[in-house]
Amino acid sequence: MDSVNKKSNRALLVDVFLVLVLLCGCFIVEGHSYFDGTRQGEMTNVQMTLSCLGYGLLYAGFLLTAKRHVAFEIKAWPILVFTGLFFVDLFAILFFPGVYDTGELIYQIDAAMKFRYCLYALVVCSMLYLLFVLAPQQLAGSKIFDLVLFGAVIIVILAVFFSYIKEADLYRAIIDNGGADETTGTPKSWTTQKNIYAFMLFNGLVAEAYFEAKNPHWWRWIILAFLYLNQFFVLSKTILAVATVFMVGFYFWHFVKTLPNHRRRNWIILGVVVVNLVAFLLFGLLYPDALWLNRYFHTIWNFMLTYLGTTFLDRIYVWSDVVRCISSFPLTIIVGVGYGNWTHAFYSYLLNDPNGFYPVDSAWIVDLARGGVIGILFSAAVDAYVLFLVVDALKKHKKTAMVSLLYGLGLFFRSFLEAGDLAFPDSFGVIYNILLVMPLAADRFAEKHPSSQDYVTSLFTDPERPSLPHQPFSSERFLKKSLAFSMPLCLDAPLLLEALGILNGNDYLANPNLFYAFGSVMLVAPFIFLALVSLARGKHFYGFICLLFWFIAAMVMAFTLPSISGDWLGALFPALMAFVLLLIVCFSGIIPGEKIFAKTASIYFFAGLSILLVCHFSLVNNPRSVYLTLVALVLPVIVSIFLSSFASLSWDDWPLAKWSDRYLLLQERYALKGDIQRSRVFTKEVSHGKEN
Repeated sequence: MDSVNKKSNRALLVDVFLVLVLLCGCFIVEGHSYFDGTRQGEMTNVQMTLSCLGYGLLYAGFLLTAKRHVAFEIKAWPILVFTGLFFVDLFAILFFPGVYDTGELIYQIDAAMKFRYCLYALVVCSMLYLLFVLAPQQLAGSKIFDLVLFGAVIIVILAVFFSYIKEADLYRAIIDNGGADETTGTPKSWTTQKNIYAFMLFNGLVAEAYFEAKNPHWWRWIILAFLYLNQFFVLSKTILAVATVFMVGFYFWHFVKTLPNHRRRNWIILGVVVVNLVAFLLFGLLYPDALWLNRYFHTIWNFMLTYLGTTFLDRIYVWSDVVRCISSFPLTIIVGVGYGNWTHAFYSYLLNDPNGFYPVDSAWIVDLARGGVIGILFSAAVDAYVLFLVVDALKKHKKTAMVSLLYGLGLFFRSFLEAGDLAFPDSFGVIYNILLVMPLAADRFAEKHPSSQDYVTSLFTDPERPSLPHQPFSSERFLKKSLAFSMPLCLDAPLLLEALGILNGNDYLANPNLFYAFGSVMLVAPFIFLALVSLARGKHFYGFICLLFWFIAAMVMAFTLPSISGDWLGALFPALMAFVLLLIVCFSGIIPGEKIFAKTASIYFFAGLSILLVCHFSLVNNPRSVYLTLVALVLPVIVSIFLSSFASLSWDDWPLAKWSDRYLLLQERYALKGDIQRSRVFTKEVSHGKEN
């Protein structure tokens, strides 16, 4: 296993795996077919099974690659905790007693649903282990979090301007009305509802606050104020309160932190803000309709008060229903009804419809429904772990410790009134983890293992490194990487045609014979392309023309024979021709010097054949679904990535290693510049200020 001091040079592929696993796992945990026209459209069993298959391949590829190139520190207690959580959920699913109403059974799950929910529990627990244990170790000593924060700020700012353009009439109505009310509504940008948009604004605010704490500039406060003030258009009550507390707390921390250097400036700014705020409030009380700004705040205050009492009472009503639902049996009180099962069980109890929807706006109540008392204890343990990380960062005077503390407090208080917490890896939980837990845990691991920074330090001190050796075309590395890249693209072509035919009702494109004929040709296309390139580089002109002719002939047959012959003969001849071409390429020596090429080609060929058959039968035997189509198109990519993780890749001559080194060098220069700027704002001239 490679030493940890070379991790920064060899971790880019593992980072790609990590991002893909997090995206795929988060999407599965959400459990909704977002592409089926409604946010609450749930995945079918086939969609869930295929999604879990792809997730498992990605996770296995990540572990295989990471084991070879990253020295993980594996401890027993995290494995025991998350494995124990998995078996608790497994127990809750397998022994689920059902939901009863006045003694009558109104909801129960069958064997297929139990299998589905067991897969779901495995995804949830493996995601939690990845987020809290493996990912911080993989990213220890990395500056990738700065890139994530920068991307978050850019996305949020783009969302705001998109809202300004798309919902211009709504903003105009709000301004003309003197504030938002039930007649105007509130903006939501490209999201599905205002609460998600407000949550996006809040996370952009936090990301910019992280930058201000690490690399302070006066113009960052303009961005902070811009993102915060947009909350008054959205009017999400919980997020607005949390964002206000965060903004005020961060300002006063910055005020105290910079007071020794900028005593006069800080007091003047604070005085101007307080005087204007008091004058505004007094003027608003005496003349409430004199200024537009007074009317605006008066209108939105009444709008929020109108819904505050109603929504709070409604939440209490729903919370009590959840408690009554799981209190029917001692088993469900202790272990809950299962992570994947709780919504159906609760909706059956509340709405008499397992596929209904009603928001349960409290993360703690949801944890109680999912995992019972054990779920509550697990969520509390996660919060205690986060508190430990924040306190540790405060003791060590980390740059962003106070931002993490304010963000953590905001999320903690939000969890009582809104769904989504760190103990559940849906989109909210993953975002929380990336912005709050992962940077703290990664820094702590880097401090405990200083060797993780050795490579970056040597790179920074010696930026002029020798150029990488030129790799010949016929190298084993090139062939495997070429197949890993081209195979999923070629497999997606027949799947895309069939999916379009099914969704649009085109009998020609949806014809199974066309799929088998065209799919068989595209299955061998990557090997044909490699052979053509080899012949061209070797200047074998006649061999190139001959192979190209037979490949084009196979393509023509694939598209014409299925329409001429409606039976299986329409697919047989193109398939046989494609198979013969594969044998010629693999065993005729067209690609010289590669003894194991036939073995590699066989692995990719039979894997691709399995993918085509599984995805084809899934598409034709299930109702039309854009999500199922997307899974079918992405699965070849996931399998190809998984297969490439088995290859013995040589990282010392990796083509992207030079660019990876340059990126690390830029990161270190950016960090050094940030340290200089922070020193100027927070610590420079402290002794001079004391003398004065």
